[in-house]
Amino acid sequence: MLAVGYRGVVGTMWSIIDMHGPEIARGFYEHILNASGEEVGKRRLDSPCAARALDDSIQKIWKKLGDTEDALLTWVPYVHFGL
Repeated sequence: MLAVGYRGVVGTMWSIIDMHGPEIARGFYEHILNASGEEVGKRRLDSPCAARALDDSIQKIWKKLGDTEDALLTWVPYVHFGL
């Protein structure tokens, strides 16, 4: 995705646990849309906030699940590349 011109890409390094994927995605998009500073209805995705949004979403899951070996497989695979 970076090679075709996207400024930032969020992905995973390996397969993820489906049970927590939607929760991480929901937290990610809530953070981006709330951080845009625009009024409701005019909000847009803001690429520079993507890394912080991913970190915020992962921190919430980490606090919820802890850092056991099983929990690591839930939050460690997520990565952000780009600006």
